Order: sequence, then C-alpha cells, then structure tokens
Amino acid sequence: MRQVYRVLSTYSADAFGIASALYELGGLVIIHDASGCNSTYNTHDEPRWYDMDSLFYVSGLTESDAILGRDDILVDNILEVCKSEHPNFVAMCGSPVPMFMGTDFVGIAKEITALTDIPAFGYMTNGINTYIKGAGHAFKSIAQTFVLDNKKALLKDGIKINILGFTPLDFYDINHVKNIMAVFEKNDISIISNFAMGNTLEDISKAAMAHVNVVVSATGLLAAKFMKEKYDIPYVCGIPMGISGIKRMINKIKEALDIPYSQDTTEYKSYKSFKKSKKVLVIGEAVYADSIKYCLSREFGYENIKILSPFEENCDLLSKDDSDGIYEDDAEKLINEAELVIADPLYKRVLHEENLYDTDFVSIPHIAYSGRYYQEEIPLFAGEDFSNWICDKV
Repeated sequence: MRQVYRVLSTYSADAFGIASALYELGGLVIIHDASGCNSTYNTHDEPRWYDMDSLFYVSGLTESDAILGRDDILVDNILEVCKSEHPNFVAMCGSPVPMFMGTDFVGIAKEITALTDIPAFGYMTNGINTYIKGAGHAFKSIAQTFVLDNKKALLKDGIKINILGFTPLDFYDINHVKNIMAVFEKNDISIISNFAMGNTLEDISKAAMAHVNVVVSATGLLAAKFMKEKYDIPYVCGIPMGISGIKRMINKIKEALDIPYSQDTTEYKSYKSFKKSKKVLVIGEAVYADSIKYCLSREFGYENIKILSPFEENCDLLSKDDSDGIYEDDAEKLINEAELVIADPLYKRVLHEENLYDTDFVSIPHIAYSGRYYQEEIPLFAGEDFSNWICDKV
C-alpha cells in the first residue's frame, strides 16, 4: 500500500508523454482507449490544444472489441485516416486496458508501415509509467527515423547544438522555449534543432550536424544516447537557470568539445544575503531540479540542498544525499524536515499544520503534475529572469 497516493497527485502518464512529444510534428497519434479518454490529456496536460491543430485521436475502444481482441478495427480506422490526412508518421500507444488485452502495438505498427509506406511506431505503454518514459521513447523514435546522416558543421564556424526534451509538460509554452534558446544564441551558440516545440521534422532531420546535444529534461536522454552512439554527438544535461546557470552550461558544452574554458569566479551580490545552512528541498524532474540547485548554491550560497526527483530516470545528476522514485510517505517526511521547499504547489498539501508558518514554500507549477491549474504562475526558467525571480522568492 506504500504506492497508494492519498493526498498528493501523480505525474502525467507515459501515453500523454508520447502525445506531448509528437504533437507538433505532423504525425497521427492514437491512444488506444475508450472513447472520451483523450479529454484527460487535452484538458489537463496540453496547453496547445485550443491554439494548434494536431492529428491526435483516441481509438474509441469498446468492451466487446476488448473482449474479442478486434485489432483489425483499429488498423482499419488508422488506414482510413492515413488515406485522407497523409500524416508524416503514425504513433500508437495505449492505456491499461490494451496492456491487459496484450495488444501488440509494435506488430500493428509494422503492419501499418507495410500497408501505407508511412513510418509507424508502436509503444508498449500502460498508463502507469510516467511521461518521462513515454516522451523519451517518442523522441528516440523520431531521432532513429528522421535524422539524416549529415556531416557535422565545421567547429570553426561556431558551436552548434540541438536541444532535447522540450514539451509543455516541463516547459509550458513556446515563450519558455524561446527564452532558453535565446540564452544560447546570445552567447554565440547556434541551434540546429530542438525536440520538439516550435520545430519541424525538416529541422530535426539536420540534427546530426550539431556538435553537442543539450538535454533540458530527462525526456530527451534516450534520443541523446542514440545520437551519441550513431553520430558520435556528445551530450550534456542542464538548463541555463540564472546567470550562473548560463556560464555553467556554456562551460559544459565547451568541455564536451575539449575547448578551453574559464571557471565562473563571479562574486554574486546576492551570495551573502541568505542563511547558508538552511535546509532546502527541491522537488521535480532531475535536470530541472539540479539546475535550480546549482543556481541556489552558486548565486545565493545555500549549502544544504537536497533534490527529490519522483522519477527513476535522473540523468546521473543526483548525489548520494538526493532521493528518487519514492512514495508519498517518504515525500511527506522530507518536505516536513525542510526549511525551504521549492516545488509544485500541490506538494504543499502534505505540510503538517505545525510547519505551515515555519517552512518557506516557493511554488513553481509543473504542468505534468498539477496540469494547467496554476499555469499562469510558471516563471521563465532561463538566465537573469530566473535569478531575479528566485531572489524575490527565497
């Protein structure tokens, strides 16, 4: 029963991660589930739903089809849509029902490709794993299928990167994406492509020309590992959060390319203004949480910072004092031991009454956790904007 969440929420499911990762790339995305179940995704987890068209469908699985294993109905419906809409690819995933039915999405995908000559992906999702796993496999499929084996750009013409791991589940909207991209561009680092907001498959096809992949969320890690293996493109993990975060990410990129760089020796004005021994807990996806931790340590002098990442994939960023993949009771204990908590506002629910006024709580809403309920409160993550915002909060 430790896995039961009584008070806290759960993160977006694997199928929703797939839908979010592929939303803008012109593919046909099907969640194999009962009719109406797509509203859970588009109402809570998809800010683009009302402003941007996408070929996103739910299969309308019925009880009789589930009992009889009528995969042929799913195939016929997909073929009909492919004939009329001509998608760039087909992606299929499922809820717990197809998992119990034993639906062979990989086999169906091969059949769709054979019948249409359209690339098709079948993902063995179950609605239980988180969006990190779903989006990760989706981005990897895109890299495997659409990235062309182009020669890397000449380094003498400037550093060029891909940014992997952009979805609204972690970065809300295109303004947050542009904010992060602008940080790199202002520092003479060009961007070949990103996976995958405000980008096209044509942009992504050129990804092998980049010198480094920058993973800004654990959702981009599988694609980064694939491109490292196939195209020998090194990858680094992090978000340029705060002024210090910019310097850190530029140094990481240069280090990956064996380019000499200078350590950040800046004396930040805010450094001496805070209680260094304060117990700080940052909760969230690992790349995001580690980037906040670095900013708090480097710019504000905090020395006792722990990360709680609820996910199993943490890009090797966590230290021995950090925690991952734990349950509600463990999270409640860690939150109530901290003096400063930085997390989605829903985590405040487990603060004990005696700690409500003693524990400082900084809310950074996470679409993948609390949906769109607090979306207007999400700050810009990158550069000086974040330094100024977090300084006012802590």
